[in-house]
Amino acid sequence: MNETEREIEQPPIKGGRVVGSVMPMQGRTRSLGILKHLKFDPIAELVSTYRKIQHELEIQEQIRDGVRVELNLSGKPKAYRAEVHHALLDKLTVIADKLLRYGYGRVPEISVVETRAPQPLVVNLTRKGEQYVVNEAQEVITNGESDEW
Repeated sequence: MNETEREIEQPPIKGGRVVGSVMPMQGRTRSLGILKHLKFDPIAELVSTYRKIQHELEIQEQIRDGVRVELNLSGKPKAYRAEVHHALLDKLTVIADKLLRYGYGRVPEISVVETRAPQPLVVNLTRKGEQYVVNEAQEVITNGESDEW
């Protein structure tokens, strides 16, 4: 079968709903008709792109390991670029996330558990009628007088 003769296949919807499960939404008839007319299957295109990027990633790893040497126009070997390698890995992750929802449903996001340190107990010890002002020069009484509290 040619790629141009390929048909869009939607997963069959089974009867009955399981409590707590997410039911896949079938596309509208008009949008499915348009995709069929254009002979475009988004899932197949994502898988195709994923495989192409995997192949490019293998090439980058061979260049990194020195197994493969590519030459530029002047005949000098091209240098390994980590930015390109990491960008390919990021693209693979994005496509895998998009494909994941078709097969297994959405995976819950990582929940960040916030751990708070207990706040210290602050006891304000000032004389009656006085106020303590932060960052003000303080006088130290060293003559042994007793303070009234």
